[in-house]
Amino acid sequence: MFLTVHGSKWESPQPMRLQRSEPRPAGRVFVLALGAAAFSACIPTAAQSPDAAPLEPLPCYGSQCIPPTQNLGAPVTTAPLVHCDDNMKHAPVDGYEFFPVDILNNNGGTATYFYQYVDGTAGIWPSGYGPPAIQQNICDTDTNNYVLHESGGPFYGWGGGIGIGLAHINTDVGLCLSSGAACQAPGGYAHPDTPCTCPPPVPGQLGVATSAAALDVSQWEGISFWARRGPAGQPLMRVLVGDKFTDDDISYLMYVGNPNEPRLCERKGECTCMFQDTTCDWYSATDPTYGPLIASVSPPATPDPFLPPALQNGAYFCGAPGSHPGPASSGITTANLCGRSLCDYAYPAYPNNGPDPAWAGRACTPFTYRNGTQADVCYNPTATVSPSTDAPVPADPLPAESDEQCGDHFTFPVELSENWQFYTIPFAQMSQQGWAKQAPYFDLTTASVVRFTWDTGFVDYYIDDVRFYRLKANGPSTTPPP
Repeated sequence: MFLTVHGSKWESPQPMRLQRSEPRPAGRVFVLALGAAAFSACIPTAAQSPDAAPLEPLPCYGSQCIPPTQNLGAPVTTAPLVHCDDNMKHAPVDGYEFFPVDILNNNGGTATYFYQYVDGTAGIWPSGYGPPAIQQNICDTDTNNYVLHESGGPFYGWGGGIGIGLAHINTDVGLCLSSGAACQAPGGYAHPDTPCTCPPPVPGQLGVATSAAALDVSQWEGISFWARRGPAGQPLMRVLVGDKFTDDDISYLMYVGNPNEPRLCERKGECTCMFQDTTCDWYSATDPTYGPLIASVSPPATPDPFLPPALQNGAYFCGAPGSHPGPASSGITTANLCGRSLCDYAYPAYPNNGPDPAWAGRACTPFTYRNGTQADVCYNPTATVSPSTDAPVPADPLPAESDEQCGDHFTFPVELSENWQFYTIPFAQMSQQGWAKQAPYFDLTTASVVRFTWDTGFVDYYIDDVRFYRLKANGPSTTPPP
C-alpha cells in the first residue's frame, strides 16, 4: 500500500500516527499531463492547409533549443511547516522504525555521495558530485534542518536522475566495517533489535562486488523520505532501488576483478552524442579558448594513451567543450566527452581506477541493436592494432542487447505536491519498467543503489531524510528472496 503523511493531517495532542491515503484503484498509473507546446517547440511543423490558422513561429531551432547549463536553478520556495514532535524523522512513529543512517545525509549542508546524471538536453542545478543542501525546516520543531533542492530543465530527451551508491553507506559510513554488523545468514538477525546490514557472503567476484557495494535491507519493508516540489516543477518523480541483478556498478566491479566470470547484467558502452544538432569533434588542449576547460576535466581527459599520438593532447567533445552538461557526475567531471575519448575514460563511479577496462582502447563504432535502434558503441568489430602502441587488439563480442543490459532498477512513481509529504514505498510494490534485463526477483540482501528520476520537462524537487523503514511488529521480511 502506498502511504503518505500530509503535514496538515497531523493531529495534536493525540499520539502521532501515519495517515494512510485513500486506497488507490488497482493498477493506477500516474500520468503527467504535459502541455504539447512545451515539447513540440523544437520540432518543425508540417505545412498546413490554406484555410488553417497562421503558424506560430518557433521559439528556437536546432542548437538554440538547448539552454545554457549554468545557474538555471529554480528560485527557492517554502512550504507550511508540518506539526510533528521532536525528532519525528529519526524516531519510531506509531509502530514504525527507521534505518539508522539518513542516506541523503544533508545534515552537514551537503548531500554527501549523491551524484547526478542527465540526458544532456538541459542541466540540473546545483550540479556536480555531492551537491550542496539548503537550510529549510520541515517540522515545526526543526531548528537547523537541511534539504536537497534540485531543479533544471526543460529536458527534451529521457530526463535524468540523482542517486547514491550504497557502497558509501556500506564502507564510508562504516556499517559493514564492524564484525558485529555482519549477517549470520541471508536475511537473518545479528540481534533481535538490530537488523544486519551487510550482504551475505557469496563466492567469486560477485561476492567481492556485493560485499563492498551493497547492503542487506531484507529486514526492512521499504524506503521512506520527505519530498515536495516547487510550483514550476512536474509532479512525477520515480523512486528506484537497484540490486545485484540490475546494478551497473556491481557489473563493473565484477569485470575489473575477473572479466571472464559471467555477470548478472551487462553495461552498455555508448559513445554517441546525445545532444541535439551536435557532432563529435576533436579539440586541442592547447586551444586558448577551450584548453583551460579541457584541462579541468577530472580525471584529466588528456593525454590519452589509447588515441593516436597526434590526437593525445586533446579530446573529443559533443559540440564545443563545456557547451552541454556532462551525462554524469559521480566524483568526476566528464563534461560533454564523446567518441574515443569517452571510451578511454574512467568509469564515473570509480574514477580513481583509471580507464574503464571494458571500453579502453576500443573504437567508437556505429552499431544497430536487434530492436532497430542505432548508437555509437565502444567496441572493435574486427581485430585491429592499437593506434598508439601498434599492439594487436582482438575483436570484441557484440555489444549487449537491451534484454541483457543493466539499469532497469525496481521503481515506483510518486506524485509530489507543493507541500511537504512523508512517503513510504513498500519494496513489494516496486517493479522494473521493462526496458533492460529482467531480474528473477528483487534481491533485498544486495541493495546497491537508490535513485530519484524524472522524464521530460522541468524538475524542481525538495528531498530530505531518505531511509529504509519497517513495522516493528513485522520482524523479518515476509517476502524473502527465493
